[in-house]
Amino acid sequence: LVAPANARAKETSGFAAVATIVADTGFVDDAYAFDGGGSRLAYITSDAAKLSTIHLNDVIQGREIAQIDISKVTTNPIRVAFVLDGETLFVTAATRAAADAPRIAFVVNFAGNVLRRFGPADDVTLAEVDGAPAAVSFTKKTSKTGTTYQISAQRLSDGKRVGKAPLPFGGDGEGP
Repeated sequence: LVAPANARAKETSGFAAVATIVADTGFVDDAYAFDGGGSRLAYITSDAAKLSTIHLNDVIQGREIAQIDISKVTTNPIRVAFVLDGETLFVTAATRAAADAPRIAFVVNFAGNVLRRFGPADDVTLAEVDGAPAAVSFTKKTSKTGTTYQISAQRLSDGKRVGKAPLPFGGDGEGP
């Protein structure tokens, strides 16, 4: 629910509040994003157990546009971002409620359809690779011979890998 600024908002750190977000169930999670023009806000409410919902709001008109239930994919969201055509979201999440939990990511449209999934990996983030938005994963592997770090990138638009193979790095940080 988005309430008018005077409902509970106070000026904080020099910023004048324009709205207050209140969760109708669970809590408002830390993940939020504005679209490129700043007129739409995506934020997530969750209970970290069974429920996780992305709320899309028109900031200019002060109304909710849509709710997207992502509970079947995650209840541990970390980040959200508007991507591709601006009608799609990239969400990163933990596979469970633990600081060291593996990470996943997925692309979901405003209708709630999950278009692509990435991970699990030690970390998954959004980046631009070769001029296109991509999911980049980082995985650490330890063996008797040492530690290696594998980095992979996949385009959001089609899920195809960017580059010919994952990039392995030795424990010294040097490439292959």
